[in-house]
Amino acid sequence: IEKVSETENSFVYKITNDVLDSSNETSVTVNKAWDTGMSEGITYEQFEITIKLLANGADTGRSVTLSLRNGWKDVFRGLPYKDDAGNVIDYTVLEVWEHKDWLPIYGEISQTDTSPPTHEVTVTNSYRWGRGYELPSTGGLGQTIWILIGYAIMTASLLSAYIIRRKRERRTK
Repeated sequence: IEKVSETENSFVYKITNDVLDSSNETSVTVNKAWDTGMSEGITYEQFEITIKLLANGADTGRSVTLSLRNGWKDVFRGLPYKDDAGNVIDYTVLEVWEHKDWLPIYGEISQTDTSPPTHEVTVTNSYRWGRGYELPSTGGLGQTIWILIGYAIMTASLLSAYIIRRKRERRTK
């Protein structure tokens, strides 16, 4: 800001906007997806998930909260693209939410072709099936696997008995 002139009861200033050094700033967009499997009875809409940003494996102290309110998406903006030594900073995210029924799966961080590039990653929470007894109607296998194994054993036994009987009949002829 440069003072240009002074008038009665006011000042006139010349304001010059300096271009920020955008060649050293990037952003990381974080998306949250949910994999409930085949069941529609599992709800996740009430959850709020905190995602931490790591730079070269170290916590940056920055985090975002993803929820249904923000469409399970947020952006870390104004991040330095290179460190003081000129090395490109490797950003990763970490979900800070432990729930026994959900497993976070981190997608690869994609990068745009802009200069500097911006980044985007999707963290998918997958429902952990097999935690206790699940009925087939809720999407779990329940006892179905044991029934299939029983049928396989019965079929193998009958087939073996048939083959043995045929061999005995051929010997007696």
